[in-house]
Amino acid sequence: MGSITRGLAGGCGQFSQQQIQDLLDAEYHRRLAMRGPDVKEQVARELLSYTGPLGDKDAIQAAFAAAVKAAHPDTGGTGGDMAAIKGARKYLLSCNVAEKEPCPMCKGSGRVATQPFGMQCQNCKGTGIKP
Repeated sequence: MGSITRGLAGGCGQFSQQQIQDLLDAEYHRRLAMRGPDVKEQVARELLSYTGPLGDKDAIQAAFAAAVKAAHPDTGGTGGDMAAIKGARKYLLSCNVAEKEPCPMCKGSGRVATQPFGMQCQNCKGTGIKP
């Protein structure tokens, strides 16, 4: 994530590197919020390089610790990188597949395909979890 902003900062004299990073982070989180739980889980797993089961809190914590080593500002990462990794850990720890059933209306996606990109499911309010 940080390398993208370093490349952009060279060509945008009016914005600092931190301002560009903040804008990219805000856009990323805005777009992520529009998607269903399946995409959020996929992104969270990628950020933590985690392939294990959702119920294994110790393994999620271990993956988080490994990701922090690479993303921490003291080791060349950015505040945005750390925020994304913390959000990924929080999301994966909140997923307890044993207790949550997918919404029957959107089949767990949080979106209904009434238009090209789909609209937020009104049954589950976009969470993809059965109310």
